[in-house]
Amino acid sequence: MTETKNLTDKQKLFEKRFERSSQYLADEADKEICNILDSVEITKKEIVDLLEDLTYDKMLHDELEECLYGEESYYNIENLKDDDVVKKR
Repeated sequence: MTETKNLTDKQKLFEKRFERSSQYLADEADKEICNILDSVEITKKEIVDLLEDLTYDKMLHDELEECLYGEESYYNIENLKDDDVVKKR
């Protein structure tokens, strides 16, 4: 939250809801990224190479990285060979 101490109640409410909206967007992005990964049948090498170029939208880039490498990832691509298809494990 903002460090400004003189926020009105409306500003505080807006800020709180705005922060929650970013989580909503992240959750929706995560679902869509999983749908795309499940339908495209892309290999580990292909997605890793592409990941370097997908930096124009930081939130989406971070969500994709989390889908691929996160501790709770369904995909866990670290253990895949380069030519293995990325899919839920």
